[in-house]
Amino acid sequence: MQPEVSISVPVYNVAKFIEKCARSLFEQTFQPVEYIFVNDATPDNSIALLLNIIEQYPERKENVRIVNHEVNRGLAAARKTGFSNSSGKYIMTVDSDDYIEPDTVELMYNKAIENHADIVVADIIKEYPDGKVQIECYEHSDDIETCRLNVLIAVKSPNYLCGKLIAKRLFDNELFVPVPDGQNYWEDRFVLTQLYFFTDKIAKVDKPLYHYIQYNSSAISAQSRRRMHFENAFTFWTFLEDFLSKRQVYDKYKDVIDFEKVKHKASMMISTSSNALRKEFADKYYQEETKYYSQLKKGKKIITFLNRHKLFVLSQAYHYGVCFVKSIKK
Repeated sequence: MQPEVSISVPVYNVAKFIEKCARSLFEQTFQPVEYIFVNDATPDNSIALLLNIIEQYPERKENVRIVNHEVNRGLAAARKTGFSNSSGKYIMTVDSDDYIEPDTVELMYNKAIENHADIVVADIIKEYPDGKVQIECYEHSDDIETCRLNVLIAVKSPNYLCGKLIAKRLFDNELFVPVPDGQNYWEDRFVLTQLYFFTDKIAKVDKPLYHYIQYNSSAISAQSRRRMHFENAFTFWTFLEDFLSKRQVYDKYKDVIDFEKVKHKASMMISTSSNALRKEFADKYYQEETKYYSQLKKGKKIITFLNRHKLFVLSQAYHYGVCFVKSIKK
């Protein structure tokens, strides 16, 4: 019998977290669930720990599969493997260092059925070493256009595949995911943006259900953007223009997309420690920057001005100044 829901779980170097994650999955109140754990050539004993936990849930055991990668391929590839091996009518992905509430699948599945929805979202709880923050999603089932706009700007609709229940039939569309093995930046955004345009029905459970574990409260802000980040982001905007043009709706979103290009390029310019990258991409989106410069916030204006005038030494100094301010605010 086809399971109603498949849960895909990439596994790599998560010995500290796999037990809590797996138990939260096996203790779901919803029964017809298939579990696909993707061993992404993990170097630790995560899989041994997982096998021990599976034995403690005999009622779930026959619905658990472990798919092995011969070499480490990265999160995006592991998720793709999980999705392609899933047979449920709906798919969820849960990162193996996160966990979910016991009624997550039941609530989201029931919401999908009641609303004939292809995608169901719920609020997320980000757990930091020093506290928790609830991230509210703003999707509303009666306003698909707002949902699509929000996913484009990635503010009111976090671009995480995690924390969402998605009809498998949406994955039957040809999804463009240009992320090579081992590189994982915006892979969720590529996929989720397409899924939002492949459906006209999105629903929401008004409850935080997914616990997103943050190892370090400053990990993301402190990350130095590398070439991979720049190239993947630029590829995304090019892809998005083509994708929306083929659907004959690009003009509707062009201004929003152009402004997002400028803002995100400025953010990457601030956060990279590489002046070589600033020099190489200084003129990227020149026309868009000219149009939207006055609308940028102060920090993004400064870095954009410095790079446009080839003042890369000052750009580097500004980068380190921002890093210093962030460090003393911890």
